[in-house]
Amino acid sequence: MGTYLSTPDTEKESESGSTADGWSFGISSMQGWRRSQEDAHIVHQLPNGTNVFGVFDGHGGREVSNFAKAHFADALTKQKTYGSDVGKALVTAFHRIDELLEDRANLEEVNSLKKDPRKEAEGEGGSSSEEAAGAAS
Repeated sequence: MGTYLSTPDTEKESESGSTADGWSFGISSMQGWRRSQEDAHIVHQLPNGTNVFGVFDGHGGREVSNFAKAHFADALTKQKTYGSDVGKALVTAFHRIDELLEDRANLEEVNSLKKDPRKEAEGEGGSSSEEAAGAAS
């Protein structure tokens, strides 16, 4: 069936917690029809006390969402407008993530993020849905 399952995986993974300054959060995700979970989330307190909460959608592979998760907070705080215009800083931080993804120097890291840690723990390896689609073709 290509990159999709014949029935959805409806098992939910949930997490909750609170930030150092007392903001409570809850996260829940479901794989659905895709062959593997591709989304990643971030809960990060920045140096100025601002909290970043976000969801990154894999859109065909977990490596990009996991890369964004790993680098977004740093990309945001390095924007010139970080302290004065949060909206503009957010937009330029996403553009910076795009630039980092296009930089061949980051290719090894991006490729390392394709593995499904849940399947690795079960001893099955794991790959992105793009690899699964390629194998099915």
